[in-house]
Amino acid sequence: SYKRWERIAQRMELTDEAFKEAINELVHLNPRPGNSLNEFMGKSMQQIIPDFTVKVDTEGNITFTLNDGNVPDLRISDSFSRMLQEYSQNNPNDRNNREAIMFLKQKIDSAQGFINVIEQRRHTLTITMQAIIKLQHLFFLEGDEQLLKPMLLKDVADLAGIDISTVSRVSNNKYVETAHGIY
Repeated sequence: SYKRWERIAQRMELTDEAFKEAINELVHLNPRPGNSLNEFMGKSMQQIIPDFTVKVDTEGNITFTLNDGNVPDLRISDSFSRMLQEYSQNNPNDRNNREAIMFLKQKIDSAQGFINVIEQRRHTLTITMQAIIKLQHLFFLEGDEQLLKPMLLKDVADLAGIDISTVSRVSNNKYVETAHGIY
């Protein structure tokens, strides 16, 4: 162990008994005391970050933006594409080159698949929110909760042209920020 207990005890001029008491006290302390704050506060103090922001302009046009959080614009690295091109041009019949080409193609295909999934998610979220805004148009214009109409997943799915299970999945635990509050 790297604790150097004996040096600490000497510098602090502790007796063996005082040293043992101090060690016993230290090993029972919580190294992350801030974590207990989460347990005490529970979910009531969690910050909600809205997935959408809806705005109404002076003419009554409703627009919205999708909050992607920290998801950057994803693309295939130019260096990977250049490497693949170089390996393909330099003796593609060499066994090592063929293996490198296969490896690079696999990684590029995997990355492109991931990018496609993220884009599909954005598209699905967008068309779902468009449908909700159409169904709850008056509420978004006025902000009066009494204007909210009962809404079924089927209504949103039919309007968006997607499956009910997809609407259920993408709308679960989602929030929208409006001029009248977060819903």
